[in-house]
Amino acid sequence: MDIDDMALIGPGVNLSEIPPINQKRTLAFVNTFITNTVTILNNLARTSELKLHKFEEKLQRMDASLCILEAKLASIPGLETVPVELPKVEQNQVAAVTGVTAPQESPKQEDANVSEAEPQGVAAVLAEPDPQYTKFFKMVQFGVPPQAVKLKMISEGLDPNILEDI
Repeated sequence: MDIDDMALIGPGVNLSEIPPINQKRTLAFVNTFITNTVTILNNLARTSELKLHKFEEKLQRMDASLCILEAKLASIPGLETVPVELPKVEQNQVAAVTGVTAPQESPKQEDANVSEAEPQGVAAVLAEPDPQYTKFFKMVQFGVPPQAVKLKMISEGLDPNILEDI
C-alpha cells in the first residue's frame, strides 16, 4: 500500500474505493500480543505460586515449633498456678492501644507513694492477668521469639500488641 493510495478520509471519500486492511497481518499482530501477554502472566503466576509455597512451608514449620513449645510448656507441672507479672502500663500507652482515656482522679491516701514517684498527669494502670494471655506471656518468659508468639496470638484471634509492652 502506497502513500498515494491512501486518501484522506473525510466526507467526500467513497468508502467502496478504499482497499481493505490486510487481515492476515492484523491477525498476526493480535496473536503475537495475546501470546506475549499470556506468557508474561503465566510467568508471574508461577513465581507468585513458588513464593507463596515457600512462605506456607515457613508458616507450617513455625506452627509445628509453636505446637512443640506449647506441649513442653504444658508438660511442666504446676505452671498453671504461677502468677504472671504484667508490666506497669502508663495511661497514654493504654489510650494509644485502646483509644479510651481514663478520667483523671485525685490520688488516694494509699496511692500517695506511687503518685510521688510518677510525674504529674501520668497514672499507672495495672492490668489484671487475663487467662487467655497467660500462656503467651509464659512463652515469652521461656525464650520464645516475640514474633512467633504474636503470630500464634493472631491465629487464635487475640491482640498481639499486648506483647509490645513487655
